[in-house]
Amino acid sequence: MDEIELTGPRHGSIARDFADGTFVAQCIHYSLPNLGVQIHNYPSASSVAKKSYNWSTLQQKVFKKLKLHMSKEEVADIVGIKPGAIEKFLIRLRDAIDVYQAQSERRQSARSRSRDIEAPHHHHPSTDYGESAQDGYRTHPTQPYHDVEPTPPQAASQVQSMARSEAPRMSLEDRDRELEELKEGARLLEEKIERQQQLVRLKDSRIQVLLDQIHG
Repeated sequence: MDEIELTGPRHGSIARDFADGTFVAQCIHYSLPNLGVQIHNYPSASSVAKKSYNWSTLQQKVFKKLKLHMSKEEVADIVGIKPGAIEKFLIRLRDAIDVYQAQSERRQSARSRSRDIEAPHHHHPSTDYGESAQDGYRTHPTQPYHDVEPTPPQAASQVQSMARSEAPRMSLEDRDRELEELKEGARLLEEKIERQQQLVRLKDSRIQVLLDQIHG
């Protein structure tokens, strides 16, 4: 979010700049363009009522999709420009965006692999080997009938059975590989979430130190 170019009036401090929710809407819009955030729905505001309305709209239309909850007290602190309130919220917002992006990438990857697995394996023994039901002879479609040695009926049946079982066997192998990849993806996501939680705790402690210094 640090690299996003925000547009709108500036008031000289992050608390005042983000108090009306306009810049928050822009951050989410540019970080998650597919989320459908309409930034024109969040105009700059100076009154408490209009600022609160912007935050209420964000909660109803945007934060629910990110599984990001805000209490009334938190909104009141941000709108009221309470020191440290917006900083804490922006940390939670960035983590929610990171988790949403990771989950979206995982779902997209899973859908792509699922399409590959579910793609039908076309294997037609009858097109690979010409078959005559009357005399038990098999011919390759690119070879004349008289150039192929006759195949005993028992051997012909074995070849046909192996051909039929090849596609299901390959499908099971693909499914096993898909399962392992999904497990690995879940493990990586859990590790990333844990790192994000550690970062939140670290930044909370730093913010608290800064607040103590300010009030001290």
